[in-house]
Amino acid sequence: MSPSLQCGPQVGVEHIILLADEHYFAFPIHCLQGVFIPSEVTEVPCASDAILGVLGQRGHIITIIDMRSFLGLAPFTDSSAGVAVSFEHMGEFYGFRFDRVVEILHLTSGELAPALEFENQSWSKFVSRFYFLQERLIIALDPIRTLERMLHSVIAV
Repeated sequence: MSPSLQCGPQVGVEHIILLADEHYFAFPIHCLQGVFIPSEVTEVPCASDAILGVLGQRGHIITIIDMRSFLGLAPFTDSSAGVAVSFEHMGEFYGFRFDRVVEILHLTSGELAPALEFENQSWSKFVSRFYFLQERLIIALDPIRTLERMLHSVIAV
């Protein structure tokens, strides 16, 4: 990732759209290292429920975060299901596991929506923007802010 590029959701750049339960989430593509199916994940004893485990990929240890658990959504029925997007933060590698990739979109300001009130107020701490596209609400996330919020919630417990 280029250090000059911000990782917050941005208008006019391509985003990967991912599904968790029935919710659509977007990350700017330029912030990600890769997209992969997490296999052979090693559980971490005494870790938060949101930490699915760790795996090795391309010479890096990647901590896999289960976004359904982190977001308080219904758990996966198949623990081997899903797809992960990976990124680097402060020399460490992380992956957010979602149900599946929906598509790659170039999000524009015309699709930008005002901030909404969430039933789950904890989401507002890391949601950056909202887009309405084809009658879908897409929740744009900053991977670093999301990670920091997840780590803060784990430490606070």
